[in-house]
Order: sequence, then C-alpha cells, then structure tokens
Amino acid sequence: MVEMLELKDVLENGKRELKHYEEDTAVLRQTLGTAARCKECCGEHDQAMLGYFSKQRRVPVEIWEMIFSMVRLSFCEYSFNDDYCEDSPLLGPPTTIISQVCSHWRTIATALPKLWSSINVDLSTGVFPATSKSWRVGST
Repeated sequence: MVEMLELKDVLENGKRELKHYEEDTAVLRQTLGTAARCKECCGEHDQAMLGYFSKQRRVPVEIWEMIFSMVRLSFCEYSFNDDYCEDSPLLGPPTTIISQVCSHWRTIATALPKLWSSINVDLSTGVFPATSKSWRVGST
C-alpha cells in the first residue's frame, strides 16, 4: 500500500512538472512571436530608411523641378483624349506619368503649379468615361 501511495505521488509530481513546462513553453512561444514581429518591423523600417539614401533622394528638389519642366515642354501639347499624341512614347500626359513614378516624385510634381497649368481637356473627342474618371481620381 505504501508503495502505491509513493507511485501516486511520483505521478502527481510528474504531472505538475509537465504542467509547469507547458506553461513555460507557452510563455516562450509568445515571447518568440513578439520578437519575430519586432524583427519584421525593424526590417521594414530599415528598408524604408535605405530609400532615403538613394541617389534620387540626394538630388535637390530644384533640379527635379527643372527636369520635370523640361520633360513637360519637350513633348507635344497633350490633352485628355484617347489618341493622345500617337507619335509620343508616353502613355499619357508627361506630368501625370511623372507623378506616378514614386511618392517622392509625386510630392515634387504636385507642388509645382507650372507643371499643371497647361493641361488641355478636349471635350469634343468624346473621352471614354472610364478614362476621364481614372484621370480625375489620379488628380486628387
């Protein structure tokens, strides 16, 4: 009988110890998950920060403004019609394309009124509604 009680005690102690290990494992898994999420955030932050060291970011805004102005002036007069300058290599107005390259260029282009002061909209050509809508959405 004493032997049976000792075995029960050993079994109960083993169960308690196993429960403690399971609790410790759960805490460690939670900590590991938090650490993995923090690592991912740090990696994303590092990638974003690397963008600020790119050669494009080091070019002064004034130079970009001059380049964008020259690009706009170098192409034929553009309008919002579907057969936009068929001989042009661009798929749309230069200022619209410039503003869609990256957020840095968009910020520069939208802050430069002379880029947007000469856009012509030819309503007599019957612009397709989807085209005009997409251009209106892009301008906001």
